[in-house]
Amino acid sequence: MENETSLEPQNPQFIVGAVIGSASLTEAQIEHQIEMDEEEGWGNDDDEDELLGYECMGCGNVQDNNSGFGCDKCMGHCLEPWYG
Repeated sequence: MENETSLEPQNPQFIVGAVIGSASLTEAQIEHQIEMDEEEGWGNDDDEDELLGYECMGCGNVQDNNSGFGCDKCMGHCLEPWYG
């Protein structure tokens, strides 16, 4: 008895056409997506916030660097980057 289970697609040209057709965007759609990304701030690294220091999540102290020893004020170890 022959095994009739096949992993090959029944009509490969249809499948390739469906994938190509669904992946292509018109020029207007691409331009619209670029405009939307710019409005949301995506892809615009020029106005990226500058790292101003590190904020302690325990006491709120902001210090210049993260020395690895935690907060300079309360000695807490939960420091997060602080941008401005």
